[in-house]
Amino acid sequence: MNPLEAPRRISFDLDTFIGVARKKWWVVPLTMLIGLGLMFWQESDLQTEARYFSLTRMYEPTDEGAPLTLVGVNADLISQFPSETNQSEILESEEVKQKVQAKFDREIDLLVRPFDKTFALNTETDGAAITKFSFKPSRRFSYEMTCVESDELNCSAALDAYAQELQSIRLSATKAGFANSIKLLDALLAPDLQLSTDDTSRLKLQRA
Repeated sequence: MNPLEAPRRISFDLDTFIGVARKKWWVVPLTMLIGLGLMFWQESDLQTEARYFSLTRMYEPTDEGAPLTLVGVNADLISQFPSETNQSEILESEEVKQKVQAKFDREIDLLVRPFDKTFALNTETDGAAITKFSFKPSRRFSYEMTCVESDELNCSAALDAYAQELQSIRLSATKAGFANSIKLLDALLAPDLQLSTDDTSRLKLQRA
């Protein structure tokens, strides 16, 4: 049976601590210096100014044929040519991109993303003070246009230029669609076709 040992008392040797501190005094300032250097290195990695500038806008073209409903013309019968899908491909083409880029004296990163709508609200007038609202399938596109450059200088003007190109493409396609519709109406109004008086009147109204 082992005799019980008395608990040991923890003693603090001040002389030993002072001796070690004298020999290793440089450890504390060196640690502080390393920590200070790491802090400044991390802060120097932060950017006080943006590395680049990005601007994004959404565009939804208007329905050029909508005003025709006020005079009783069904604009749905008029198809743009080229179609909206092909218009989107033209707008995204390298030719249009270079045309916009040529207006500025430095390189700009331009991106166009089309989005097709599934449904659209249709408004029709039927008689005096009677308006009908309905939803119909639609392939009308909206566009997300993005510009990226080193600083905020040309992006706003570049997106405006893209919007003008889109407007020009759609205007040409609408005019071509009207011309094709008029040709079709002229063919339907040919004398050799036997149409009723009411059908002929409606076609002439569309033609006018």
